[in-house]
Amino acid sequence: MRSRTLVAVAIILASGPAALGEPPEVTASGAALSSDGQVIAVADDANSVHVYDLKIGKRSHFLKASRENGASRRTAVAVSADGRLVGYADENAYITIWDLSKKDTTPIAFETASTRKVVDKQVVRVHTIAFLPDRKSLLVAGRGGSIQCWDYTTKKLARTISEGAKSPNRSWKWRGRVVIDGMEFEEVEGTSNDSNGWESRAMAVSQDSKMVASTNGIDSIWLWDVATGKEIRKLSFDKSPQMYTRVASLSFSRDGKKLATVIGNQSGGSRSYIADYAAVWDVHEGKLTHEVPPKEKDGSRRTSYRSTIILTHAEFDVSGENLVIDHTVGNAVWEIATGKKSQSFTDGWRSFFRSFVHPDGELVIVVADRTLFCENKKTGKEVWRRELFR
Repeated sequence: MRSRTLVAVAIILASGPAALGEPPEVTASGAALSSDGQVIAVADDANSVHVYDLKIGKRSHFLKASRENGASRRTAVAVSADGRLVGYADENAYITIWDLSKKDTTPIAFETASTRKVVDKQVVRVHTIAFLPDRKSLLVAGRGGSIQCWDYTTKKLARTISEGAKSPNRSWKWRGRVVIDGMEFEEVEGTSNDSNGWESRAMAVSQDSKMVASTNGIDSIWLWDVATGKEIRKLSFDKSPQMYTRVASLSFSRDGKKLATVIGNQSGGSRSYIADYAAVWDVHEGKLTHEVPPKEKDGSRRTSYRSTIILTHAEFDVSGENLVIDHTVGNAVWEIATGKKSQSFTDGWRSFFRSFVHPDGELVIVVADRTLFCENKKTGKEVWRRELFR
């Protein structure tokens, strides 16, 4: 029955009417999938949100943000668990929320002014948002790991979970090597200075909405109790003094027992080589359990990615035994236990934005190059495709 349903959805998506009025040059700037896998919302860089109902196989809503601030290259998008609410945040901390269950979709809109305060001459911006199941709360994550909980029904700040922390300034010099595509590159000694810190865009909420993870993007990951705002624990990992380290994404497993992060090690100088990997943590013990791909015996890390490809996101599949890892031109499935790639998906895209693991355990929903499509996780074959923003 499921396979017939998927075929029906594929036919509808392929033949659905094209929407009018959107400029052809827009690209994806944010995306979110509801936890039931029925609704996906994709924001474009013209301050609009396109909502696709995967049950009927077509775009259900075209939503315009309440305030025009010019193009937003990176925005935050959230969908409630049941797909009823869609949230959008531009880079200037202005939040727009729509209730799609109502005929009148006039949005709730407000500015999270306190997230825009200047800290050490750096403007704090909204980078990630997430709905809580109480029908009134929205988590808002900003620079440096700051997290606030807003009551969007009153448009007021309910509580601050994390004040965040400015990434530390570091100066370093190094000499080392990295192995990419089986080729070894030897770097000459050089110096670099991290004076601005890494601007974190990562926050993750557990499936039961009891725990939230945040990072300052460079050397710290925290786990917080959503209800009390208290720190549960801080996660640490080995950081090479010879490499610039960044934490690019956070994601909980379905049972909330594991946390996946993408960690990048980048050399300085005019020619840099990336040695990105995904790290898997035991949430309750606070221990790093796996690195994907793992280190070799000599301490080097082998990857099948070119030096110009950067890992951007890692997400657990339904079993929690594999990671779907996104990079700048595609994605792939990796086995956590072995640290080996088991299935390659799309590759060679000009602009690969994000993939989402569908809760049925079989499908992966992908946003790339103005295209929304679905792949079978086991075979890597495309199931259906839909052109975005048209």
